[in-house]
Amino acid sequence: RDVNAARNLLAYGLAALSGSTASSAGCEACGEEGAGRRRKTSVKPASVKQEISGRFA
Repeated sequence: RDVNAARNLLAYGLAALSGSTASSAGCEACGEEGAGRRRKTSVKPASVKQEISGRFA
């Protein structure tokens, strides 16, 4: 069972590095690429400030 788990983890890790998993879409967390893989005609969300500025910063 451990050998099978190791193979599954290896396959998942290699897939994550090549960008073929759903969770790999989070790699560009601060980028402007939108929310995951969708059709090319979809609209990307607007940019949002990531840090609070002003008197609290």
